[in-house]
Amino acid sequence: MKAMLRPDEQDYSSLRIEYSNPFSLQARKVRMVLATIEGGESLLDVGSGEGTWAELALSKYRRVTLVETNPTAVSLLQERFKHESHAEIIPTSLEEYAKESREGPCFDAITLLDVLEHLENPAAALSIGFDLLRPGGTVIATMPNWYDFIAIHLGRSKLHHQAHSSVGWMKVIRRAGFAIECLRTVAFPAVRSDFLCRNFHWLGMCVMIVGRKPVRVEASSTSRNE
Repeated sequence: MKAMLRPDEQDYSSLRIEYSNPFSLQARKVRMVLATIEGGESLLDVGSGEGTWAELALSKYRRVTLVETNPTAVSLLQERFKHESHAEIIPTSLEEYAKESREGPCFDAITLLDVLEHLENPAAALSIGFDLLRPGGTVIATMPNWYDFIAIHLGRSKLHHQAHSSVGWMKVIRRAGFAIECLRTVAFPAVRSDFLCRNFHWLGMCVMIVGRKPVRVEASSTSRNE
């Protein structure tokens, strides 16, 4: 019998099934991120969940660091990557990891896939990510579009705390200091159209934003959030 979940618990088993279906929105999302991301030496994945994206990312990065706070997810990640020496699992928050890390800006890329909407303060997480990225490094974030605002206020989205339109999310990421390189959605209602996803993203499903940390950063993380 399947264990009953509280409304504020993520169903990782169902999520893994979605990822295994190549036609699902989740599977299309991670394929799109994989095709978009450049690859390099190191990737920081924030909110790694059950690990599907991190496993794919290992094909493009020599080292992948997975930051995850949910105990159930941490157990799933430890089992999934127990034989993978290039994956490091950090069972703590991004804030705590940043405090304990002594490497400074050391990552080529940071991914936050379906993470920012769960946070009380996504701007703070983006600012920390900005500081952990090397100059010229990339951030890729995915999140629901504006319709999630309705779900939250109707009480149908117990896990989400933030909701914005695609343009609103872009502004949040830009305020953290990133130069926006791509704003689109993964899918469009009723039809498959890359043109619509790129040019009418405010109507699409699952926003994807790619930002880049400027090579020269003149403002501190404190001044970026003022």
